[in-house]
Amino acid sequence: MKGLIAVQRKLLELIYVVYKNKKGFIQNYEQQKRATPLEMETAL
Repeated sequence: MKGLIAVQRKLLELIYVVYKNKKGFIQNYEQQKRATPLEMETAL
């Protein structure tokens, strides 16, 4: 039962963070995150 409560709490925290974050959803975030600085400049 404690595990279930812990999972619910983490989900609530995640929902709160996502709700409070003002940035929109970035479709290719993982690719941008792994890109080199030179690739980032050419992408913009």
